[in-house]
Amino acid sequence: MSCHNKPIQVYGFGSFFDGSLSYGDIDLLIVHENLSAVSCRSAIMCKSEIINLYPCAHITILSVQEEESISFIAKSKATALGSICLETLDVDIEIIACAINSANAKRVKISGVQRIPVQQIPEWDIPTGHRRDL
Repeated sequence: MSCHNKPIQVYGFGSFFDGSLSYGDIDLLIVHENLSAVSCRSAIMCKSEIINLYPCAHITILSVQEEESISFIAKSKATALGSICLETLDVDIEIIACAINSANAKRVKISGVQRIPVQQIPEWDIPTGHRRDL
């Protein structure tokens, strides 16, 4: 199924994604199509779904035009995590969660030590993209 509207893009940035050994939160960027009410509501819905999974997430929301005007992605060295279509919201959120968890797994592998517990992050089965506790 394809999106009826342009998909919402999700990026990760900050210490959780840059290889730092410790982090205080998970910084995410949601980029949505424009400043229309529908686009803004869609971005807010995505933010709510992500916050439900990651209460420690700090989420910035920008329209495509706003992001381009300040070059947020380039300046923050953000990493693309995936896109979200409202028609496939649940599956797309699971895929983004896998990308977030993969970033955390890389940190553990590099450092050999988990500095800050990530109990807020649900367990995901990477091959299937589904939560293990469901």
